[in-house]
Amino acid sequence: MKQYIFLVEGSHDLAVIGKVLSCIGYKELKKKDEISENFRELLPKKFPFREEGDLDIFNIIPSFFKNKKESKEIVIIVSRGETNHFEKLDRALDSFERKDTEQLEKVIVFSDGDTLEADEKIKELLRNNFAEREEFENFSRKDIENRKIDLMIKKIDVEFYIFPDNRNAGRLEELIYEGINKYDSQLLEKTKIFVNSIDDKYKTKWDNKNSQKDKTTIGVVGNILSPCNSASVFLKNSKWFSKDSKNEKYIKQLYDYLINI
Repeated sequence: MKQYIFLVEGSHDLAVIGKVLSCIGYKELKKKDEISENFRELLPKKFPFREEGDLDIFNIIPSFFKNKKESKEIVIIVSRGETNHFEKLDRALDSFERKDTEQLEKVIVFSDGDTLEADEKIKELLRNNFAEREEFENFSRKDIENRKIDLMIKKIDVEFYIFPDNRNAGRLEELIYEGINKYDSQLLEKTKIFVNSIDDKYKTKWDNKNSQKDKTTIGVVGNILSPCNSASVFLKNSKWFSKDSKNEKYIKQLYDYLINI
């Protein structure tokens, strides 16, 4: 079994990537016994998850996917922000005994490009994640720059996938818009008119440097179709990411990348 660690910014990324994985032959694992023994070490051992006793910490439990035909298993870890990617990775690698890393093939870091093209975004991620230190317990900044982590028993690859297409500036929301346009284009257009008509006093935190307007638009469409559900739920349950939408420009890029990991 070849194993992969995916690091994503938040729950929306998890929902979209998980949905695409389900369309290319992966099954989301819902029972502990279905997960490989070494990956089970990534499950929290207690609740509350932290010594401080916080009860409102979420997204701690990773999601697991397996493709038996391809003999591949993926764990998706939500970093809760792009500046936490490598701290989360270090903690994950700490969970394994050395022998448990034998099946690890690759780490893939997913992030929005925002206003930067992919190469510049990766440089920014490295600056921000290594701002206070040059190395973690299991790897250094240089290791990530060289795209290899030496786990003693083997070396594993490190890759980045920068939304929307691993090349240009943009965000995950551009993939979501493609899916909505494929199935619910009329609703999307009417929603955009409504969102644009909202008084400016409600838009003070919206600008081109963040995705607040896009998240609002997608949230309205999603809650019309699936009332009172969070974005991660309606994204996971929607038809926007399916075999019928896999040829849309940005969605196709993600499909092809995940098929060929």
